[in-house]
Order: sequence, then C-alpha cells, then structure tokens
Amino acid sequence: MRTFIYAFTAFALSACTSLTPPSTAHLAALPTLEIGQSAPANQEYILHIPAGKPIPFKLEVSGSAITQPGTASTFVESLQEVYVYKHWASLDGKTWLPNRQLFKSVFSIGLDTRGGIAKMHFDQVTP
Repeated sequence: MRTFIYAFTAFALSACTSLTPPSTAHLAALPTLEIGQSAPANQEYILHIPAGKPIPFKLEVSGSAITQPGTASTFVESLQEVYVYKHWASLDGKTWLPNRQLFKSVFSIGLDTRGGIAKMHFDQVTP
C-alpha cells in the first residue's frame, strides 16, 4: 500500500522531469508490476494500473498542528490502462510522457462547520 502511495504521489505531484524519456531498452529490462503486487527490493519497476480495477487510496493527516492523526481509505478506478515509471506515464506502455503532460491533478483541502474535506481532481490531458 505504501508503495502505491509513494508511486502515486510521485506520479501526481512531480514538478521536475528530464526532457528525454527512458530508453526502450531500459524499460524492456524492467519488470512490470500490477498495482497491489509486492515491489522488488532495491529494484526499479514499471507500475501497471489496469482500467477498471479498484485501486486502494489512503489519506493520512498528521502534523504539529494536530493532536490526533487520522486516516481515511477508499478505492478509485482508472478509466484506462496506465503505466508509471518514476515521473513518466504511458497509456500503452510504449509512448512515455512526463506525467504532468499526460495527467493534471489538483489537490484541495477545505474546512467549514461540518468539518474538513480533502479533494483530489484528476484529469487526463489530451496529448
């Protein structure tokens, strides 16, 4: 689960990328793991997120301004196949773009008299 959170965070919030995608030979040498599988120790891999498969998503709230940390869990599903390698993303596993060119995400937090709500809006950018 933590591996997914780290991969998803890198995928969704990456700000700096190199301009050259990884080589086909480099990517071909990497294992492709489906979301939910165990990551190999100290080895790079390509994360595959199948279309329509429930993906666990966990929100953790903590910090020095909070007396009691909290968590919430839910599931989301992707509309199409997605492949993630570091800060690169692909819809077919062959054409790779910096993830921020393929997807746009907006995270917001709000508070009112009912409490707090955290929202993440995630759109595919048409390449």
